[in-house]
Amino acid sequence: MNFVRPHHHASQWFLQTAFVAAYVLYLLRIALPLNYHPQQKVVYSTIGLATWITVLRGMLIAMLAGYLFQPWSQTDIGPIQRSWAPGAMYIMAAILDYVDGVVARARNHATRLGEFLDVNIDGLGLLVAPLLAVWYSQLPLAYLSVSAAYYLLNMGIWLRKKVSLPVFKLEPRAGARMVAGFQMGFVGIALLPVFSPPAALRRSMIIPSTSPSMI
Repeated sequence: MNFVRPHHHASQWFLQTAFVAAYVLYLLRIALPLNYHPQQKVVYSTIGLATWITVLRGMLIAMLAGYLFQPWSQTDIGPIQRSWAPGAMYIMAAILDYVDGVVARARNHATRLGEFLDVNIDGLGLLVAPLLAVWYSQLPLAYLSVSAAYYLLNMGIWLRKKVSLPVFKLEPRAGARMVAGFQMGFVGIALLPVFSPPAALRRSMIIPSTSPSMI
């Protein structure tokens, strides 16, 4: 049985998507002075393809944010059930997270701008996607600690600077990227209508008949 998404759900999706998309464009705007190679310090006149791929990844996450705080739709779009859309969007964003780096290296167009956007959009994705998975009862509430980690770290850095305490630069670690990639893949799969929510996490009293039929 299919459920038709009411008009107010579509309006909510649009407003939430527009808000997060505006945030992504704001990040791009404030970081434009960083559009230079880390070793050359000369600002490029154009934004590279890799950076645009990163922005596209941000827009996919913005679209994902549109589904927050709404029922998990079962409306069909042609032969495809809409319930697959959130997971597909986040998995595509995770794939693009790998692609933008490959493109930047292949075109020798790695920039501080790309690094800034990459880190911030990673953090945004790991905020929005787990929150949506918890809302759909696909992950436990405790998993939101993953969402909070990046922002708590930034808050801690800001507080240390505010009180004139030393802040040490974190060196890049291959293991950290691997863990982040695993987290994105895991949450993306959790957002697919493949696994039934744990019985203890069901919210049938709050949003009845909203979880899609599980395969």
